[in-house]
Amino acid sequence: MIFTKKDSIAVFIILLVIAIISFFNFRVALRRGRDNERENDLGDIGKVLDTYKGQNSAYPPSLAIIKNLPKDPSTPNGYSYLYLTDGKYFQIYASLEGLTDESQYNPAIAKLGLKCGNYICNFGVSSGNIPLDKSIQEYENVLDAQNAKKK
Repeated sequence: MIFTKKDSIAVFIILLVIAIISFFNFRVALRRGRDNERENDLGDIGKVLDTYKGQNSAYPPSLAIIKNLPKDPSTPNGYSYLYLTDGKYFQIYASLEGLTDESQYNPAIAKLGLKCGNYICNFGVSSGNIPLDKSIQEYENVLDAQNAKKK
């Protein structure tokens, strides 16, 4: 069977459309993979921090104290994790590339305007019941006010 010029062009266009769609789906899959890695990293870091506190009675002042902690998969592109602590509690934040496309995206965290590298943090984990949309100091002030009412 011999293909005409029109048949060849039609086949080429179909293959080109398939290639373009595949390319964009591949990019989305890679982005979701990096975001999933961020979510897992923050969970793992949280476990390491809890272990550290169990051994030292306080969370470390910096993540630099703990060896072999994971870094954001896009560190060369300006992404990083943000760690906040007062010794009693901690919060760790990351910026998901998928933004509102990701189920873990938290607009309340994004409103805070915290910087995770060159990007605004929009996902996080914390110790205990610490809300991620408030600073640790704000949370402790609420606890102090509640304790004062009980007295």
